[in-house]
Amino acid sequence: MDANKDFLIVLADDDQDDKETFEDAVASLVTDVDVVTFEDGEKLLHYLLEPESQIPDLLFLDMNMPCKDGLQVLKEIKGSKKLKDIFTVMYSTSDNPLFVNRSYKLKADGFIKKTPDTKDLKRLLQKSI
Repeated sequence: MDANKDFLIVLADDDQDDKETFEDAVASLVTDVDVVTFEDGEKLLHYLLEPESQIPDLLFLDMNMPCKDGLQVLKEIKGSKKLKDIFTVMYSTSDNPLFVNRSYKLKADGFIKKTPDTKDLKRLLQKSI
């Protein structure tokens, strides 16, 4: 990682409470990490495809979002030469095996179920940062 560049985590999630829980979990672990959030998959993709955008070091995608859901976005990211290497984690209230399996078939790097207890999220963040 470039010493002049902050570690960047991007979260795409349309639920404000989930965004705040996520940001609190990150803040409880580290302070020198930037977190950028988007409320839908289309806005996220628009940002990622801008030539001057910083590519995130870690990307979390909610499964259920307006415009483009997490699986649609995942498919586009992993199909893009520019974006395919972004470490991408699906982040969902459901851990339905069908969703989990589909995520991994679309080349997700991880899957975390949203819970009020953020220990799994914190564990993944600690490993990744």
